[in-house]
Amino acid sequence: MNRIVRFFLYYIAGLIGIILVSSAPILFQPSDLLNLSAYIDQVISLVKALGQPDNWTYFYLDRELSVFSMIWNPYLYSIKLFVGAIILGFFVAFILGIVTMFLPKILMQSIKRLLGFMESIPDLMVAFLLQLGVVTIFQHTDILLMRFVTLGDERIFLAPVVVLSFLPMVSLYRILILLMEEELTKEYIELARSKGIRQSYILVKHVLRNIMKSVFYQSKIIVWTTLSSLFVIEYMFNINGISSFVMTDFRSIILAVVLWLVFTPLFILYQGVEIFVFNESYDSHPVAPISRTNHWQTFKQLGVRK
Repeated sequence: MNRIVRFFLYYIAGLIGIILVSSAPILFQPSDLLNLSAYIDQVISLVKALGQPDNWTYFYLDRELSVFSMIWNPYLYSIKLFVGAIILGFFVAFILGIVTMFLPKILMQSIKRLLGFMESIPDLMVAFLLQLGVVTIFQHTDILLMRFVTLGDERIFLAPVVVLSFLPMVSLYRILILLMEEELTKEYIELARSKGIRQSYILVKHVLRNIMKSVFYQSKIIVWTTLSSLFVIEYMFNINGISSFVMTDFRSIILAVVLWLVFTPLFILYQGVEIFVFNESYDSHPVAPISRTNHWQTFKQLGVRK
């Protein structure tokens, strides 16, 4: 019961944060810069508007329409791009991370330095290089690998997903290498190797399992950073997604609804796993350092006999 209460309290705290953030643009009006009284009035006005769903309207071509009748298609389009990029980036990162563990140490160090450099590459540069590469290949071969710009109601997926997946792939790849390197220094790994257990079995069966909790927490930052990049990518590829919806009508009520739609599924995923899964599984069965007194308990899990 306490977990359920905590879950809803955190969710309410998140909604309060959305209201405060959505009202913030009024603080940066050129004629009324950092006017706190105007900000408080805006917060109160936004709370009243949110309490009246009939006032959730969107101005489009001098017409006042229901927010949800206009936002749903752009929202689903953006979510598909976002989820596709996360899945692609994380999948490639896991594959590369496992393969890298079998490479020589010198090559691994070079890869880590390269990843540090790649993390500093902005999304606009990645998008530009992709577009340049597609155009160059098309000029020389008449083969269009992918469309990278939309016209009217057209929709593209491959190009924005590939570009958007670059940051989560690089970030998670680097994190996986660091976490797996640290886990491979544990004492139970050395004992498993001395018993002739294959490196691939140890890596996939035990190392990945033991680092998944850390990967989960690290992925929060990656996901939120990717979400911020989504708006840049949508502008770069002229995508009629959630960012164009917001820029057309930049009122606080529109910002609040958009942030609420983005925040809610991510909150349910991360906070739900933390409260209802980790508390039941990880807190009751913590992954502790292996001591000399429980070596054989560990080897029973590894399938090794005395």
